[in-house]
Amino acid sequence: ENANAGEDQELCSPVSIAIMNGNNAIQPAIGTWSLGSHPGNPEIVEPNNPLTAVNNFAIGITELIWTIDNGPCGTTTDTVRVVVYDPLSPSAAVD
Repeated sequence: ENANAGEDQELCSPVSIAIMNGNNAIQPAIGTWSLGSHPGNPEIVEPNNPLTAVNNFAIGITELIWTIDNGPCGTTTDTVRVVVYDPLSPSAAVD
């Protein structure tokens, strides 16, 4: 089965937690979350849980990669982006 990391997420800072939505790896395959490019120091709580919580986001774009390792049958990956917006960012001027 191919890895599916779920839909991208858009959040407003401060973000205490986001829940990932990866697909299940069919045994004996193993699914693992890892960090791609990211600001700050996000923490993946349970790297092998497709529905893991991730916390400690910084403002910006964090990429999380869901990898399913199916041994000799191959490995697939999918990336989800969590975009955290700054609520203090200036808004557009109104004429």
